[in-house]
Amino acid sequence: MKSLIKQQTKHGKSCISKKEDIVLVDQADVEIIKIRYMSMMLDISIGQHGGLCTLDFMNHLDCNVIGQDHLLKRSILVLKAWLSYESSLLGSQLACMATYGMYTLALFVFNNFSKVSPITTEMEFVRKFFEVLGTFDWDKYMITIFGPVRIQNFYDRLRDECNFDMNLLALNERIHYFGFKTQQSSLEAMMFTPEHIQPLIDKYAALRLLSYSQGPDAEAADLSLKFKKSMNLKFINIVDPCFSKNNLGKSISLFNSYRLKEALKMQSESLAKVTAKAHRYI
Repeated sequence: MKSLIKQQTKHGKSCISKKEDIVLVDQADVEIIKIRYMSMMLDISIGQHGGLCTLDFMNHLDCNVIGQDHLLKRSILVLKAWLSYESSLLGSQLACMATYGMYTLALFVFNNFSKVSPITTEMEFVRKFFEVLGTFDWDKYMITIFGPVRIQNFYDRLRDECNFDMNLLALNERIHYFGFKTQQSSLEAMMFTPEHIQPLIDKYAALRLLSYSQGPDAEAADLSLKFKKSMNLKFINIVDPCFSKNNLGKSISLFNSYRLKEALKMQSESLAKVTAKAHRYI
């Protein structure tokens, strides 16, 4: 980025062509500067441990767990294109889905469905993504990377049965949701389990909580997050895999939650028709 800026400055060109190409998003949990540079959208944030944790977490799963020549990253690019250009449902600043929420949905699909029906290409991922989420009941369930969790009375179950361990609650509930007979068979059906990634989650959680209490400008609202027992429910509920107190669906408005559900359903039905038609000619 620095080299590109120096190169354009050297030739007397402005890096940013219009004032509108720079937007400050200060109504979000994390203040960012959005810049359009050479037809690319760039986000700049300062002093955010969470973003670095997310990057490291996704890279770890992409390289060491899912693999297949960065299949996770390639699949996310396809999904991001659909959410951005086909359905216009991406962007927390627009009361739509946060990018990290999209990442988590991708991990949910890979972790819970790729062992039963192997996902080896981006298009196989897209088909499975819409097949699963096109019929998902968002009103009854929240999504974690280890499986759906029932929303009704979830706080009581989280407190009484799992001592506020969201991953344990997800493991308990996936047995009934997917119809497994034992906990062992449930664990064997996943690409990765909480045990595999717990060291990373512990490290990221410690960094996040530390960052809330640092600096003279730390606010009471940030500090209170240290003492929260669980996340707040919204219209779409996606549990942050690195920090279970964070709801990645909190940016989605009621209206856009309806749009998201309908878009997923329509795309699922459309792909099902295309697949059925293709099978007739095989």
